Amino acid sequence: MALHAKHIGVTLCVENTTSEMGQPEYLRAFVDETRLTGLRFNFDIGHAHLSDGEEAGRIAKAFEPIRELVASVHLHDNHGEKDEHLPPYDGSIDWQNAIPVLNTAPEKNLAIVLELKEKTGADTPGMAEQLAAARTAMDRF
Repeated sequence: MALHAKHIGVTLCVENTTSEMGQPEYLRAFVDETRLTGLRFNFDIGHAHLSDGEEAGRIAKAFEPIRELVASVHLHDNHGEKDEHLPPYDGSIDWQNAIPVLNTAPEKNLAIVLELKEKTGADTPGMAEQLAAARTAMDRF
């Protein structure tokens, strides 16, 4: 797959997750050991916020092993307990410290994907309001 992707000009990205095999250190070791030079990473900042360690340094700790190979970012927030896919600033990620971490990536044109979960239920705002809230979060970001 990596050879075909390179041939057609597509970047393959593997995303960090909360599983053992999805940890950034494991993913980086996999790339280094297999020598898959075309493989890059999608850094999921919400997943990084769910990782072990001191809350203040979770994002930086997760980012560092894969930093030089990050090509895209999944941007969403949570409260540090489960993968909620909230708009940025609606959870407990310290965005003031997280944004500078992302700025250390050598790739200066990171693809940023706002990865949100649609809210449903009787008391839920309509789709237009949810999209407006997402836009406000991105503008603030």
